[in-house]
Amino acid sequence: MSYELVKDSKPISDFEGVEPDYDYRLELYDPRENHNKFWHIAVYGHFVVRHWGRHGGKGQSSVHRAWNDWGARGAAENLARSKQAKGYVKDQTTVLDHIVRKIV
Repeated sequence: MSYELVKDSKPISDFEGVEPDYDYRLELYDPRENHNKFWHIAVYGHFVVRHWGRHGGKGQSSVHRAWNDWGARGAAENLARSKQAKGYVKDQTTVLDHIVRKIV
């Protein structure tokens, strides 16, 4: 099933400190390919907030909206599955893990 998202001009700061309805964190770490990336998606009602970049960096963010809460959740789940198909795995690392990766 296809879930349509539309880019929204709502600032990311509007979601700070708010508990998301759905939250998924993925990472791609492969030193041979110089990959050390994170990808985070969160759903707040009918808004979908994405944040991505390299570990240790500021990253980029975007806000999109769906027609309803369920559409936002479905779109977020589809996006997470597409990232996993590209090799991303659930992020279970700690801050110390990322520091060690930078040293090695």
